[in-house]
Amino acid sequence: MRSGVMLLLPWHAFAFGGRAFVERLSVPQISTVVAALTQSQMHRRRQLCTMQLSGSPEMEHVRGGLGGLAPMHLNVDSRLIHGFRWVESSELVQHEEVRSDKSDALRNYLSTQGRYATIPAIVACSRTGVIIDGHHRHCVLQQLGVQVLPVVYIDYSHEDVLVHDDPDTTLCKQDVINCVCNKTLLPPKSTKHVVRAAGGALLPIVCLSPNCPIAIGKMRH
Repeated sequence: MRSGVMLLLPWHAFAFGGRAFVERLSVPQISTVVAALTQSQMHRRRQLCTMQLSGSPEMEHVRGGLGGLAPMHLNVDSRLIHGFRWVESSELVQHEEVRSDKSDALRNYLSTQGRYATIPAIVACSRTGVIIDGHHRHCVLQQLGVQVLPVVYIDYSHEDVLVHDDPDTTLCKQDVINCVCNKTLLPPKSTKHVVRAAGGALLPIVCLSPNCPIAIGKMRH
């Protein structure tokens, strides 16, 4: 029994007085020694971690503007991400009309998913609550009685967020915000928001959205 217990001891235990010292210990005493050594090791590790962190500068560019972090799979400026939240659908504001065929297609998809469906989170402006991407998701889920929706909030004023991938478009971000202020809606798909990644590649802004499970329960018809 004693030899079996001794096999579990860390090598530090023998530093107290060698193997002969350890062999004279009872099992309870051995347990006490192991506990003391384990606690000492954990304390030392915490000290080392504290020393390493205190000596490292805080990297503001990877923390995100309001504590959010950019998705790891995208090489974009993390400061344009302001965080992820589950919010009441009524807190989001539309700036575009929706197409009935797109809404029907989404509804048909959801009807095949059972109690839960996976959809990309809605992208919205963190200052105004304006929907940047996800009008059809917002509209259909509201109709189905889903009250809380997944939302990625972004800094809509960030230079890497563009209204359209077509450089010749005349639509600008202020036009989008003005629609909300004037309580008017743009035609469906007027905007095609993209985000500029490292190297200048323009990615659909939905790439910022994680796929989220939505409990849709019994479908409304």
